[in-house]
Amino acid sequence: MNNLEYKIQEIDTLLNCISDSLSTLTEDNFDKTLEELNSSIKQYLSLKDDLKKRYPTDIYENYESSRIQLTKQIRQKFDNIISGIRTEQDLIKSELVNIQNQKKLTNYNR
Repeated sequence: MNNLEYKIQEIDTLLNCISDSLSTLTEDNFDKTLEELNSSIKQYLSLKDDLKKRYPTDIYENYESSRIQLTKQIRQKFDNIISGIRTEQDLIKSELVNIQNQKKLTNYNR
């Protein structure tokens, strides 16, 4: 196996690891998983930049085109997680506002 194929295989492994980690992300393991994801993404970007520098554009793009779908899926998973967290924050915010309004009404009625 030549160096290019090895690096491509390493990138595939990293992308699959990132995708799997996002699928298992919960509130309990959020901080730890986020650190691991950040490390994996940095490693992926480093490998990707290295390939861009070492190989001609046409060869690199040929291998990169097959990874576009997976990177789009990863980006979509990130977006879904962020959207879910925002929705949850908005619900909590509205509950807190309701509680504050109830306190104000209670104080006003006294």
